[in-house]
Amino acid sequence: MGPMVEQLQAHYGQRPREYLADGGFATNGDIGKLAAREITVFAPVKCPAEILERGADPFVPRAGDSQFIAAWRQRMGTTFAEEIYRQCSGIAEFPNAVFRNRGFRQFVVRGLEKAKASTLSQVLAFNFTRINTLVWLSRL
Repeated sequence: MGPMVEQLQAHYGQRPREYLADGGFATNGDIGKLAAREITVFAPVKCPAEILERGADPFVPRAGDSQFIAAWRQRMGTTFAEEIYRQCSGIAEFPNAVFRNRGFRQFVVRGLEKAKASTLSQVLAFNFTRINTLVWLSRL
């Protein structure tokens, strides 16, 4: 997550105030680093099944958590954080599902330029179908 923030800061001249991350991409180290830079992180709390089976609350700070991790755990247990994170599914999950349904699970080309071109073709096809759908819906 760190290099992404650096890229955003370089491109826009300021760093983000909030960071929405998928569960597989958020580590305690990254969350702590971003929080130390005053960036609020929204990422799901990973909790092993055996802890949940004991009835433990995953949003309660654990022994050994830094102040940043403890604050993140508590924040993610709020309805506000749940709403923020729910927005992600409407924005990112739908295109990802469409890409996967079209067979875009992995790259079948080699090299950065070809991978970019392959991704761009998928994105353009997705955008054209969305525009077509929106135009069709506006005529109803």
